[in-house]
Amino acid sequence: AACFALAAVLAPTDAVAVAALAHGKLPERISRKLGYESLLNDGSSLSLFAVAITALLSGVFSPVEAGFKLILMAVGGLAVGAAISWLVGKGKSMMAARGFFDPITPVFLMLLVPFAAFVMAEHLHLSGILAAVGAGWMQSRLEMLPKNIQTRMLNRSVVHVIVALLEGACFVILGNALPGILEGTVSNHNLNTFSLFDLSQYVVLITASIFVTRFVWIYGYKKLTVLYK
Repeated sequence: AACFALAAVLAPTDAVAVAALAHGKLPERISRKLGYESLLNDGSSLSLFAVAITALLSGVFSPVEAGFKLILMAVGGLAVGAAISWLVGKGKSMMAARGFFDPITPVFLMLLVPFAAFVMAEHLHLSGILAAVGAGWMQSRLEMLPKNIQTRMLNRSVVHVIVALLEGACFVILGNALPGILEGTVSNHNLNTFSLFDLSQYVVLITASIFVTRFVWIYGYKKLTVLYK
């Protein structure tokens, strides 16, 4: 269970950091794929981390049960997000058909639906992040984004501001938390039994395992895609 928890924390790619450091240098297609991958990886990893921590605290761990819970949380989260977005989309269509609409309403719904999906999924003990992903996917399927140029420009401006604020907040939070993490690590009596060389070996081995597993997965997925294409 502890190994699963560690893998859930370290395995996801940090697409926010990559996008921020390579802003304007990566092709749009690759940047978009990184964003999609980050959403799915983070949602799956948080679900796996919750399952692993529960098993670690209870002292009982079953790979089959953990896999079933992970699938349930992921699929359930996607379903909840898609359902909420579908209901909001139908309500929006009814409002537009009766003339009760203005350019601010789509922006409000665009910001509200992912939060509503996240809160509902977490209340049901499902994946909140994947619920937000499902809500966004359903929004695009129902063409919830407005078609007039004024509202589209307003949506784009709001999204750019929010993304910039969140990216900056992520790095600020990480910078503020780093001294406390280092201090806690140094003062941890359980780590005093290991030498710096041993800890360095663990870091190198874990990092190498992540890189090797990722490249093997990507290479195998590409081969399977070409084989069954």
